[in-house]
Amino acid sequence: MPLTRMGPRFLAGLMMAALAGPVVGQPSSPPGQPGSAAASSKLEKARQKAQSLQKKIGNLQSQALENNPDLRKRQEQLKQRVQKKMAENGFSADKQQRFKSLRGSLGQQGTAGKASREDMQDLRKLMKARRKAQQQAMQDPGIQKARQGFRDDLMAAMKEEDPKAPQLVSKLRKQVQEFRRLKRQQAGPPRGASQPSQP
Repeated sequence: MPLTRMGPRFLAGLMMAALAGPVVGQPSSPPGQPGSAAASSKLEKARQKAQSLQKKIGNLQSQALENNPDLRKRQEQLKQRVQKKMAENGFSADKQQRFKSLRGSLGQQGTAGKASREDMQDLRKLMKARRKAQQQAMQDPGIQKARQGFRDDLMAAMKEEDPKAPQLVSKLRKQVQEFRRLKRQQAGPPRGASQPSQP
């Protein structure tokens, strides 16, 4: 589940990001690399499995929040708290609005090729600044404590909806790890890494 937007399910997304991490993007294979088609197929299957699990868990989150008004209230309070801390860390409400506007308009255009270079550069800068401010906000002890409490209570509410919820989250975590392993494997050694000499 691509996780970490500041929308209605933002905190639920933060929970998922903390548990497993996002699975995003389409895998691509370096041209001409032996076995790259098979590797891409395995990577795509791993991504699809992870996204399927994310969808199931996302539905459970929605049900749990819908059936627990107090949790929804805490979610909104925590979201506002994170946004305030992000603003203190340099990502102001104006920047947040600009980010949402650019992301929405570029998404509606369908392809990045139709977007202006300036808008794309602006969006990339805002994404970087937003990610940095969000990471800094998550390091705040008060937010960490509130987030942990919310996460624990949300998981308990999800378990009431489906007793297998913890197992689903565990499966997702393992599937994300497998996806990342395959992605690193497909990418090959980092640039600059020494290659074994051929006899």
